Amino acid sequence: MLLTFGDTVSYAFNGRRGDALALRPNDAIQWRAIHDACVEGFRRYDFGEVPAGNQGLAGFKSKWTNESDRLYRYYYPGCEPKKRDIEANGPVWEVAKSVWRRLPLRATALLGDQLYGHL
Repeated sequence: MLLTFGDTVSYAFNGRRGDALALRPNDAIQWRAIHDACVEGFRRYDFGEVPAGNQGLAGFKSKWTNESDRLYRYYYPGCEPKKRDIEANGPVWEVAKSVWRRLPLRATALLGDQLYGHL
């Protein structure tokens, strides 16, 4: 999913088959999105945020660009942001991924709609 605003195309997320990763589908998706953005006259392509500690995603995105910006968030009133209950790549995350992969497609669609509202 790509979002546009002004002269920027922002990568939000994508889907791909795990058994086809050797074909580098994520590279093809990014290349095509960048190419199309250029053709359509956009000036910037934003690869999106990388959660702290996700070295794999950071490495993937860094091969496309050497320019990164730190994101700052300000909360008003001075409340603390919610802490995530599940750390990326932690043991709970790994179990959740394993369960998710075994769910029927219809169940993932229904759960995904529910969970997305809480992200």
